[in-house]
Amino acid sequence: MSKLVSQTNSGEASVLRFCRTLGLSGFREFRVALPGRLSAIKPGD
Repeated sequence: MSKLVSQTNSGEASVLRFCRTLGLSGFREFRVALPGRLSAIKPGD
């Protein structure tokens, strides 16, 4: 999470809120879900 926090110039709490806004329980679930969700996006969407 620290890399994401530093690259987005935000705080850990903001990243956790973002994950929860997406309907996820936290950053760990975000890391697991992200590759699958990205692969579901078709080019040009």
